[in-house]
Amino acid sequence: KYKEYCVKKLCMKSCGRSKFFALRPVNVIKVGASGSHNVCVCEKHENVKLMIDSICGNTEEKYHMMDKIVCDVKNRECMLRRCNNCSGNQNLRNHTNSYLTPVPLIVKFQQWESTDRNMLIEKELSVEYFVDNLIEKIEALTTHHFISKQQSKYCRELKMNLLEDVILLQGDFSQNYSMIIQNSTQGSFFNPPPQETLHTFLAYVKSGGEIVKHSMCVFSDSTLH
Repeated sequence: KYKEYCVKKLCMKSCGRSKFFALRPVNVIKVGASGSHNVCVCEKHENVKLMIDSICGNTEEKYHMMDKIVCDVKNRECMLRRCNNCSGNQNLRNHTNSYLTPVPLIVKFQQWESTDRNMLIEKELSVEYFVDNLIEKIEALTTHHFISKQQSKYCRELKMNLLEDVILLQGDFSQNYSMIIQNSTQGSFFNPPPQETLHTFLAYVKSGGEIVKHSMCVFSDSTLH
């Protein structure tokens, strides 16, 4: 009945599977698509990205606009703000204002904020305060961005050059685990279950010329982490 209604009343023509996928809007994510759900995203990077996205729309700013205040985003002196040749923030301010034409009364954007927990908050700022806030965050991001990239590079080099008698142990974030009794009474529902901490590790070992991974998990009675 519904198919008949679509054809007769809505004048909808039949559509094959390949055509259906070809007509998919760019903002609709495929089920299970890579990158559709990212976890453990850096808060400093993400907050800058959210502010940039609120004014740039679909325009991609590859380096979070950091390339507008430094000579070279891969240069140590530039990214640690020690280079005398790097321009001030006026170039960045002009670039940001180019996205705010005509000038709106307020700019709406989202930010991750931490109180007792991390939450994505809706915010509104005047254009002047928004631009000042964005510039301040981008200037602070340069050092953090460079250090995080160097740390990742160092870890990759350690794995590539691992010796036979060396173990590289990488610890992930710790999390609390609630120990729930399988056959619990009705009244115990209102009692908070006891917790332990799970410490997850990944060990890299070189064996026979190849890097072998071993995962492990350590339980701890302490929930302070």
